[in-house]
Amino acid sequence: MTNQMIAFFGSPYSGKTTLAIKVAKILAARKQNTIVVGCDSETPFLPLVYPSGKDFESLGNLLALPKLTESTILQHCIPFKSKYLSLMGYRKKDNPLTYAGYDSFQARELISLLRKVADYIIIDCTPHVVGDKLTSAALEAADLTFKVVTPNPRSLIYIESQKGLLQQKTQYRYGEQINIINNALPGQDVDLMSELIGGAHYVFPNVPELPIQYDQGEIFETVFGKGAKEFEMGLEVMVREVVQNNEVN
Repeated sequence: MTNQMIAFFGSPYSGKTTLAIKVAKILAARKQNTIVVGCDSETPFLPLVYPSGKDFESLGNLLALPKLTESTILQHCIPFKSKYLSLMGYRKKDNPLTYAGYDSFQARELISLLRKVADYIIIDCTPHVVGDKLTSAALEAADLTFKVVTPNPRSLIYIESQKGLLQQKTQYRYGEQINIINNALPGQDVDLMSELIGGAHYVFPNVPELPIQYDQGEIFETVFGKGAKEFEMGLEVMVREVVQNNEVN
């Protein structure tokens, strides 16, 4: 069993965008047509992965259209590094007021149509469950949701704050979300964080090279250095177990 619609959700600065791109890279390498959608209009996603400043079509423009179609969605998909991988997100200088607002129906319509144009859709959600309609729609529609935290008090406070909101809607299936502890430092005790979030399905190590890749627009590239091998192997296992086979209990 495969999980076609995958949401990455979690605390700010937890590394969910990096994880989303890295998982998409693995799927694209397996010749699976994959679209990564960046929901964040406050810190636009595209300038971080395309620092060259190319003038792409914006997700905000797509959501402002009076009618969405498979064709208009494909027109807003940006090829990225592989013929099997495309990106969709906000452009440099975009902000929440740049485009006309959209409603929950339009967000759900986009999610529904995305299913028809790719093998996998990976949604990089914002931290705003209530304030961002596309994040909310993605969490409702996702076949699989990864909840990403870092082992520190700020991340725990955020997750505890959001837990009540997520549990209010059965569509979010909070109890079925896959918990990831990311950026664990060497020797750091992650057991307490795991216990507080209801168990960690996967733990990824701190990799000093990852933020450098991110800042330089090279997040799709293979990562090297301390912790890199463990990180890459863990991703491969996670994709095999839950993205393409759904074997986690």
